[in-house]
Amino acid sequence: MLLAYVDVRPLFYLAGLLVVVILPAILILCSQTRLKKPRLITLLFLAYTSLFAFLLYGPLIHYQETQTHPMTWEIVDPPTRYTRETQIRLRFVQSPSYQMTHHNTELAQHLLQLDQETVPVTFSVSKAYFFFYGGHSVLAIADQRVTMTRFDSFGSRFTQRDSTIPKTSDFPFY
Repeated sequence: MLLAYVDVRPLFYLAGLLVVVILPAILILCSQTRLKKPRLITLLFLAYTSLFAFLLYGPLIHYQETQTHPMTWEIVDPPTRYTRETQIRLRFVQSPSYQMTHHNTELAQHLLQLDQETVPVTFSVSKAYFFFYGGHSVLAIADQRVTMTRFDSFGSRFTQRDSTIPKTSDFPFY
């Protein structure tokens, strides 16, 4: 799956360049009219390149925002000799079908000391063009900075008994 990590934007640029510049150049060369060929091709090239650069590499691509969502929490697994960290499950209050797990014993002790059922969780959300979801990361849980580990997860809760599949519109980062 190496192709999943390849940036294909230059390939799209070259394919579009063929259509935008070379096709009109061939039509101009084949036609009998007297047009300023180099000037028209240069203008098409500059217009296409500047529009492509603005839309695919411009300031609207990696838009970052910080969002805070209230989440309920519960301790799922206490630490054992196999798992050295406490597993905490957090669910969104607005969308309870979406949850995340976090492994951190210090955070579990902090949450137990707070003695609150709902805590604020701060996320860094990346978007493209202000509305296409790009990804998220957890910055703080209950005002305590956290770092994600490889065992932490985010997803939706769905069982066969629960016949309601979570809707995309309920996704908390839209």
